[in-house]
Amino acid sequence: MITLEAKVSVQRIPLECLQVGDFDQRYTSMVLKYVEMLREYPNNDAGLFRVKPSKTHKGMFTIDDGHHKLCAYIIAGRREALCIVIEEPPRDEVRV
Repeated sequence: MITLEAKVSVQRIPLECLQVGDFDQRYTSMVLKYVEMLREYPNNDAGLFRVKPSKTHKGMFTIDDGHHKLCAYIIAGRREALCIVIEEPPRDEVRV
């Protein structure tokens, strides 16, 4: 969930600034679906990645949703991705 206090923006982010957080199983069929979409529509994106600023590396973003797309973008030779960036305030600043 996204809190009401979160700052949300849409940005184009270079793939080298995206990092994978937790490992989840990847499904080849999903990756191939996105690769096909990117190749068929080279001037379009395959949807938004949902990311948050990295807690460990300044200027980097951790992917919350979009792991299959990341693999597909790399295979398709893309250099950047359209992302929704969610910046949550520190927990002590969140109102209850």
